[in-house]
Amino acid sequence: MARPIFKSTDATGLLRYAESILLKMRQNADLFTDPVPDLASFESLLENYRNAFAEASFRDKRALVVKGKTGQALQDAIYRLSPYADACSLGRRKC
Repeated sequence: MARPIFKSTDATGLLRYAESILLKMRQNADLFTDPVPDLASFESLLENYRNAFAEASFRDKRALVVKGKTGQALQDAIYRLSPYADACSLGRRKC
């Protein structure tokens, strides 16, 4: 499966993309019953990134490093979640 394509390469784009995924997965919880990673873990990663994003706004070097690491963790979670959503939408997996 190909990696998902982000509409934006900046930090706010990743934040909006991840928030959209979480919202849609919650709205369609009956379709996506067992996502990998689970929604609680995904929401935790999103919250960590949101906090790191806010801290990095002050241009502190340590905060920028933390933002980069949490952003990578969030992207990795999106990549892991993609095959699950793809398989559910194509009917290859009972979700």
